[in-house]
Formats: sequence, C-alpha cells, structure tokens
Amino acid sequence: MTEVPGAFPTNNEFLADCRAVGPIDLRRRIGGIRTRVLSGTLCRLQYNGLVDRCTYREAPPPVEYRLT
Repeated sequence: MTEVPGAFPTNNEFLADCRAVGPIDLRRRIGGIRTRVLSGTLCRLQYNGLVDRCTYREAPPPVEYRLT
C-alpha cells in the first residue's frame, strides 16, 4: 500500500474492512490521535485517491470514509 508523508500508517485495518467509517468511529479505533491530525490525514489520503469521502444531505451532515 502507498505511504503518504505525515499520515498514520496506511497498512492497518482501520479502514480496510470495506465499509464506510465515520471520523468519530475511526478516531476511537485508532486511539491516541487528535481530531486535527486525523482530519488532515484523511484529507491527504482523499487527495491522493486512497480514500473516498461520502457526505449526506442531513443536519448535521454525516461524513464517512472508505478505502478506494
């Protein structure tokens, strides 16, 4: 798997179970990561095409991430 500089290791199973995961669930799975760091990492992974970001038209808008 491709490594993204400054990202937490992408060779883990945090997103690998092939289902969409919300950022709160992802943060609980990883443990010990700050929200800002996780958000920045997910943005970089999305920019590099490793993660899809799904948003829904609800209030508040839920966000889910899935490996591509």
